[in-house]
This record gives sequence, structure tokens and C-alpha cells, in this order.
Amino acid sequence: MKKYIFHFYLIILSGSLLAQDDGSLALRSKGDSMINLIAREKDLSKRHDLLLSLLTIGWDQDPIYTLIFSKKLYEFGEKTNDIVTIAVAWSYYGQGYRLSGNYVKALECHYTATQAAQQGKNKAVIAQAYNQMGHIYKDREEFRKAIELYHISRLYAEEANSKIFWPYMNLGAVYLGNGQPDSALYFSRLAYQKAVFNNDTLNQYFTYILGNIGDAYSFLKKEKEEMEVQRDILMKMLPITRREGDA
Repeated sequence: MKKYIFHFYLIILSGSLLAQDDGSLALRSKGDSMINLIAREKDLSKRHDLLLSLLTIGWDQDPIYTLIFSKKLYEFGEKTNDIVTIAVAWSYYGQGYRLSGNYVKALECHYTATQAAQQGKNKAVIAQAYNQMGHIYKDREEFRKAIELYHISRLYAEEANSKIFWPYMNLGAVYLGNGQPDSALYFSRLAYQKAVFNNDTLNQYFTYILGNIGDAYSFLKKEKEEMEVQRDILMKMLPITRREGDA
């Protein structure tokens, strides 16, 4: 019996590793394509929009490539003297180190990213930099600090009048982790509304946001509302899922 169980786990592990390899290859293909698009784009405004769209790529599939990508992006920013591109590159350096488990180095990179983003005066990019820094504290369950950083991100996003929804989504998650279901519900609903409004938003975020809404209802013992959310999750479920804080 143990032999069959061992073989079963080998099959599961092999499938998991193959999925990771496929995800890594897809990430590298998307990342290289985006670098080329960014490098060819002469219009600064459009280039910066492309930089913001990088958040929709599943960086958790390959932390090493995330660092390689960051280096390429940083070198392009230096070459073109574009502080906004440099700021985004530092954010992804931070993401790569965070995903590798080096939180000290990740925090250094995110701090540099926020400083560079402030110099660039692009409020949407500043929002992104603070949002990414917030992930460090969310991972470590230092929820008060994470909430502070996500709120800074949210305020810059609102000033930028952009399509950004990630700080709302992340506030919903950390308020839930901090045992504040009313606040979690409020920000998760806002995140869902903004994500639905943006028809270019990837659907996999919906299930994550809805999951937070459902958990908040469960915490508040609102079973009817929780069941309705679970039904919506099943309707929107995709084969691809995202880990917490990928955006």
C-alpha cells in the first residue's frame, strides 16, 4: 500500500513541477515581450502605462527571472534617463527578492523604488511602489504597517485618477487578517467594483477579491451573503489562481 501511495505522490509532484516549468516559460515569454514593447515605445505616457500593466504578469512563477527582468528594465531606464522606469525596476527587484525570501534586501529595493517614484512625480507609479512595499509587511503579518502603506498607495491612486485597484484589494486582505471584517468588506467591495469597471483586468483577481468578501461575511456570521459570494466564485473560477499580494 505504501508503494502505491509513494507512486501517487510522485505523480502529483511531477505534475506540480511541470506546471511550474510551464508557468516559468510563460512568464519569461511575457516578460521579454514586455521589455521589447517598452523599449520601442517613444511616447513616455504610453510607456509608463505599459510599466503599470506589468502587475498582471504572474511573477511568483519564477523569482530568479523577476530579478533578471528587473535588471533589464533598470538598464533601459538608465539608458533613456527615465526615472519612472528606474522606479518600477526597483519595485520588481524588491518583488524578486521578496519571492526569494530575502525580505531585508526586498525592503531596501522597495524603499529605493518609492524614493525614485517620488522623483518621477508619476502618481500611479508612486501608488504601485508603496503597494509593492506593503506586501513585505503583509507577508510577515505586520498588518498595521501593511495597512499604512496600502493606504498611502490608495491615496496616490485616487490622485492619479487611474484604473488602479490593487491597494483596495490588498487592504481587504490585510484588514481581514487583522480581524477587522467590516473594513475588509468595505475595501474588498471597492476593489471588486473597480476591477469589474476595468474591462482589461484579468479575471483571476475576481476570485481572490470575492474570496476575501466571502471570508468577511463568514467572520460577520452573514451566512446568506457568504453563500451568494461562494456561488459567484464558482461561476468566475478559472484554472489559473493567484497567490496573495501578486498585485
